[in-house]
Amino acid sequence: MQIGETSAELKKGGKHALARAITLVEDSPRFAGTLFESLGTRAPEAMRLGITGPPGVGKSTIISRLIPRILDDGYKLGVLLVDPTSPISGGAVLGDRIRLSEILKRNDVFVRSLASRGSLGGVSLATGAAIRLLEHWGADIVIVETVGMGQAGTDIAFLADVVFLALSPGAGDAVQTMKSGILEVADAYIVNKADMPGIPSLIASLEADLVMEDGSSPVILTANALKGEGIEEVWQRFRELRDSKMTGDKGLEFRKMRTAGELKFVTELLLRDMMWNDAGLTRRADELISAICNGRADIFGAALTLLEDAGLDSFE
Repeated sequence: MQIGETSAELKKGGKHALARAITLVEDSPRFAGTLFESLGTRAPEAMRLGITGPPGVGKSTIISRLIPRILDDGYKLGVLLVDPTSPISGGAVLGDRIRLSEILKRNDVFVRSLASRGSLGGVSLATGAAIRLLEHWGADIVIVETVGMGQAGTDIAFLADVVFLALSPGAGDAVQTMKSGILEVADAYIVNKADMPGIPSLIASLEADLVMEDGSSPVILTANALKGEGIEEVWQRFRELRDSKMTGDKGLEFRKMRTAGELKFVTELLLRDMMWNDAGLTRRADELISAICNGRADIFGAALTLLEDAGLDSFE
């Protein structure tokens, strides 16, 4: 299928065209520019929810419960899973898997896994492009589940309107190590597995360690996603937080900040890929590695040499 055909089918709501477009963007990020040029006028923005957190806290189960709840309200939904466990093949209880396998046959929901492709920020280069493709497809809401990267996984803040950090009992020690990074970019916190011991101490730790920008206490929700408990509040709080962040002058400033962060993120990754896909630079890097190991060069000087060879040394 050519780009024009893919674009036309995508705008008609074709899920196969959407899947193909995301695959092409994943395989070749440079393809995204050509594809979006073909798609034309930018689609209306979807409401974007990012869910992140350490492995094993139940992010996929939370999403598996949110999917039917959101569809019940009549929204068209896209879900992007950046290299985590699928809520169909794992992460959800058996009953959910059976129910979701039927739900995902509907035309108003699309779920796709994306490889992290070595990104340390919890999302991949193709994630932003996939979100925009979902918007052209007509998604009203997009959920992005990030790799459970802990403190490093802050790039989701450039892509989502609202970020929920999921935690569970036993993660209290992790909270102590996340004084900055993802702990600070989250808009609210979901303490999952609420039937396990340790919930009060985890909540107390969050309340003691976190103070929001306006001086208020953090929004902490409790849930037992396996039983579907607390999911309604997660859904309602997302909409409330999104409305408060995205309206009026405050919303415009937030969009500018988010767009600036995403532009920097995408540009840096494209530059990295460009450099390491250049055969000449790769050979030069091998020479410099040998020179460093033999004591004839230092890493910082070698890095500057590579930038010079790539024509990227024109900075102070």
